[in-house]
Amino acid sequence: MKVLYLFLIALLLLIFIEGCNGTTDWTNTDLIIGGRWNWIKSEGWPGSRTPEQAGYTKQISFDVHGTYREYRNGSLSLESSYSIEVKNIDDDNSLESVIVIDIPTEGDLIHRQQYIVESFQNDTLLLRELYCADCQDKHYYTKAK
Repeated sequence: MKVLYLFLIALLLLIFIEGCNGTTDWTNTDLIIGGRWNWIKSEGWPGSRTPEQAGYTKQISFDVHGTYREYRNGSLSLESSYSIEVKNIDDDNSLESVIVIDIPTEGDLIHRQQYIVESFQNDTLLLRELYCADCQDKHYYTKAK
């Protein structure tokens, strides 16, 4: 019986050490954002904006193969690759899930648009643009049915 207790203590210690080694599996973020999302509003400078105010609907999608698609008024307007990276944004040792979308620009350049997954609650996704100056940096989406 004493050997069993020692084995369990050693196993728990090993699990604790592995949990503290900084190799957290963040693949669950892919499961959270996977699928299609309907844009409901954006907030930031100079104010909030809705599809009605913008004059178009917007839908985004993330698939499990790393493909990002953006639709305006139901038509595909952008298809690119995306990845999810874990970053320390504010130098406070807290890690954030960041969606990085590689957007082709003129020539062979790639613009890496980055969004922090700010929250996910009740099929509502809030993405905050990273490195956004003078723009509407918070974007709200609802899961498409």
